Amino acid sequence: MRSSWLTVAFVSAVGVAVTAACATGSNATTSGSGTPTCSATAASCGGGCVELASDNANCGACGAACKAGEVCSRGACASSCGGGTTLCGATCNDTQVDALNCGACGTKCAAGEVCSSGKCGSSCDKTQTRCGSSCVNPQTDNANCGGCGVLCGAGQVCSGGKCGLTCQSGLTLCSQSPADAGPSDGGSNPPSGTCANLKSDNVNCGACGVTCGGGKQCANGACVTTCGAGMSQCTPGDGGAPYCANLPTDNANCGSCGVQCGAGQQCASGACVTTCGGALTQCPSGDGGAPYCADTKNDPQNCGSCGKACAAGPNATAVCTSGSCALICAPGFADCDLVASNGCEVNVSNDPKNCGSCGKVCNNACTSGSCASIALVGSYNVNQGPAWGSNPPTYTCQEACAVVFGGVASTYQCSTVSNAPNRQANTTVWGVGGCKVVADTVKVNSNYNCGSSNCSESAYCSDNCSGVNYCFK
Repeated sequence: MRSSWLTVAFVSAVGVAVTAACATGSNATTSGSGTPTCSATAASCGGGCVELASDNANCGACGAACKAGEVCSRGACASSCGGGTTLCGATCNDTQVDALNCGACGTKCAAGEVCSSGKCGSSCDKTQTRCGSSCVNPQTDNANCGGCGVLCGAGQVCSGGKCGLTCQSGLTLCSQSPADAGPSDGGSNPPSGTCANLKSDNVNCGACGVTCGGGKQCANGACVTTCGAGMSQCTPGDGGAPYCANLPTDNANCGSCGVQCGAGQQCASGACVTTCGGALTQCPSGDGGAPYCADTKNDPQNCGSCGKACAAGPNATAVCTSGSCALICAPGFADCDLVASNGCEVNVSNDPKNCGSCGKVCNNACTSGSCASIALVGSYNVNQGPAWGSNPPTYTCQEACAVVFGGVASTYQCSTVSNAPNRQANTTVWGVGGCKVVADTVKVNSNYNCGSSNCSESAYCSDNCSGVNYCFK
């Protein structure tokens, strides 16, 4: 049993009150004999012109009145408006193309203007056709299928500009509303709705009714933020959100956005053809639709064989080269471990172990993919440090350079020679004579005067070592 009962006054799609006899309204002109001449989208019923797609008293055919609580939506009675239409007063109107309700209920276009994509203007989008004061897509519009005023009957849908019981290959029938699911819901209306490409339709992405949110597009049946490699961004003629399409192989966007291949045709290299030619391979559609032609040597969605998609990791774009998947790294990144699953994992613009390219090691910092230059700041004698008897703190050579010359210890590199940093340093050891050479990051104990041999080690203390350390930065 249908729900959401509505009490409505029967009003035509253009807002003119009508009776069952249908008075002449704004969708008609009158000849000298008094006989009305209907507009391209209207039909003559009982001496008047009505919009069969939205007239509650003449829904789909003259005299076919909807029951109490129902409205006429795209030529079929239903419990609510569907298929992209909006209830304005008592009628269902497509605010994307209705010149009397353009963009919103009650917004009228000026005389001579048409409503295209919810905006008034002088002409329709390239994918639309002007019917009266409305812009429609005759390929999919159930009320103007193949031409202005051609209304598909109950249970039919417009696909490829022809009314039929099913959608053409590659498209899926999406009912205009749950209440129009067919006789199984207790109503009398057969299913109606729109033929949608579930791979690229932003309001039926992957499945009927799945809408991609703001800023997202439908690519291969999934809502994504941007189009991936080999995909192009298309804007639908009805002004909806942009979507992603593979123009070389998409039967609904073949060669350019909105170009649909006819029944029995396939899209190959951006052209509708009957069979695949040259080096192209015929691949089955994953959604059960028509087969398509793919270049398995270069197509990242069919790399080497049909359906073998190349995966893109972080900071990388997947490409297909000679039938094998590969990665193109984003600027500043590189695939140094050659593991595809983690993409281009190294930032070569600042990694001192991979500076500018994999394996290029810097002795100093890596900046914008180049090793930073390093220069000798000065030198000091280990014996210049505080006397051991005062129990001073121990120092690494880097820490000693910061004490003597200022700055941060980690920015220094030490050396036992003056021409280049060798990352070694002379140190003094408690209770042991002479100098000990160690790495420039080494010290032992936190304070020097610990009371037993080898208990401490420092690169800056007056005791047993007079070696010189050189500080580079």
